[in-house]
Amino acid sequence: MINREITKKIIITGHSNVGKTAIIKRLITGEFVQELTPTIEFSQRFIRVGNTEFTIFDWGGLPGYRERLIVEPRYLASTSGLIYVIDISNQSCYQKTREYFWCLIMRKELEHTPIAIFANKIDKRKDFLEKELLEEELTYSMGFTRETSQKIKIFQTSAKTGEGIQEGFNWLIR
Repeated sequence: MINREITKKIIITGHSNVGKTAIIKRLITGEFVQELTPTIEFSQRFIRVGNTEFTIFDWGGLPGYRERLIVEPRYLASTSGLIYVIDISNQSCYQKTREYFWCLIMRKELEHTPIAIFANKIDKRKDFLEKELLEEELTYSMGFTRETSQKIKIFQTSAKTGEGIQEGFNWLIR
């Protein structure tokens, strides 16, 4: 029997300074990197799970870069999974991130693509918000419904501690 290699594409996106690159570094190396420079346009990283190689596109969150995913659908073609990162320590950004999120996931290219929401920086909020309340807050703030919950799952993550990152990635690639 031939053991074929499979390559799949994952996109990680969200606004700037939400921890996208730190999450990828944590996933690949197991380490946290505190100081990172903003990603310009996108960068590629690779991770192997079994006989599948995942190409992870770390999409820059600065204005002008993140919108290219919406207006240039070629970037979304053949995407096996999307990780959308939200900085939950900054509630004032929820409305802006909601608008971008919905514009993005309404693209036909992502119609059947599983989406993992990484509610990142949970280490900054644990003291004053229970996990169940956080999920309820995000569900309300982002406008999720039962229909959207079929392909969208929220994971509470911390690039700093590593919490939830592997679990979210495993769900996405299942």
